[in-house]
Amino acid sequence: MEKKILVIASLIRVFLILYSTFHDKYFEVKYTDIDYEVFTQAAKHLVDGGSPYLKDTYKYTPLLAYLMIPNVFLHILFGKLFFCVLDIIVAILLHRILNDFKISERSVTKTTIVCFWLFNPFTMTISSRGNAESVQMVLVLLALYFLMKDCAVSFGTFLFCGLIMFMRFGMEFVENTYFFHIFRVDIQHNFSFYFYPLKYFKNLPYFSTFKSIAFLPQLVTVVWLGFKYSAHLPFACFLQTFAFVSLNKVCTSQYFIWYIVFLPLVYPYLQISFQRAIIVWLFLAYLLEFKKYDVELYVWMASCLFLCINVGIIHQIIRAFSLKQRSTIETLSVDRDFINTMKNYHFDEIQ
Repeated sequence: MEKKILVIASLIRVFLILYSTFHDKYFEVKYTDIDYEVFTQAAKHLVDGGSPYLKDTYKYTPLLAYLMIPNVFLHILFGKLFFCVLDIIVAILLHRILNDFKISERSVTKTTIVCFWLFNPFTMTISSRGNAESVQMVLVLLALYFLMKDCAVSFGTFLFCGLIMFMRFGMEFVENTYFFHIFRVDIQHNFSFYFYPLKYFKNLPYFSTFKSIAFLPQLVTVVWLGFKYSAHLPFACFLQTFAFVSLNKVCTSQYFIWYIVFLPLVYPYLQISFQRAIIVWLFLAYLLEFKKYDVELYVWMASCLFLCINVGIIHQIIRAFSLKQRSTIETLSVDRDFINTMKNYHFDEIQ
């Protein structure tokens, strides 16, 4: 990958970080993610010798709080710079995977494909806002890379880090890092189909049953996609993540980055856009969240439409993938027949 492209992408992110300080000072809707303050506060607790979970809003691994300690000692913008550096590393890893496993057979270069990540306004904004998704994306891509290389490095690292954190923080670490996210319910508006029913069923006796049933479509779909496309790991990961996010009980815009990171790896099969649906939803969400208008029902209807669109996209992606596979097989068959014909031709010539 050309260094010039990486430098330009880095400079854009630095500009956005600097702009964030201006925006936060003069605009009603803040540019910086509220979670960034939560990360920094957790880091302060660690510096003081305490637990990152002293404030109940921190629901992440303690490793993230340790990474944010320079926010306390060096500068408050360190974390944003760190996340943006990881953003660039994500692009390098994508290029490495595309190159090592020869995923793309299209005429466009691998660098052009990776530029989808580097210059995507959504990905640049996520990191420069102080959101930690780039940390996850680096780890996910590293896990995918080593899994495709048939080694157990990622699994061993996961166990080692988990054991160290458990020894330091005990069940507090397990509950806040894992259990909270498994059983979490958010009745505020989000992209999820479930937010509106959960809000109005919360006081009913069968609410817990409804929460449990809500997991089933997500679980069945993710498992089925994993088994069906296990031979094509990047494609399987993309479909599983897309389905997981679409069918989750909580779905905010930052979750989209979870499957967007796989798009450069499955680009040969995708030419689908749903930007228009997102714009409609975000406008209604803005009226609800910031203007406090009573538009919850309309937001939920938009969320339902969003879910239907996502299901349709998954169907179209699978169909496009199947057509691509069939075309490849037919091409190989034709080539094989041609080679056999030429062999027979040369044999007859010798005779």
